[in-house]
Amino acid sequence: MAAELLIYNFINLKLLLKAMANELKSEKKPYHEGECEECGSYARLYDVDGRLLCEECKEEAFGTTEEEAEENTD
Repeated sequence: MAAELLIYNFINLKLLLKAMANELKSEKKPYHEGECEECGSYARLYDVDGRLLCEECKEEAFGTTEEEAEENTD
């Protein structure tokens, strides 16, 4: 009986882990990490017109911060 319960728990855990892995694969990050194509610093990078830029260079490209841009659209 204990072996059956162990097998049952193992199968449930395996299914749960598979579901979690699939969920992680489907999530897309709005950023990458690496070297900024503008200033060369290592940071979170955002795709700005096909170029990977850090937060500071992205703000320079847009002229405003992301939060300010969102406030202006409301």
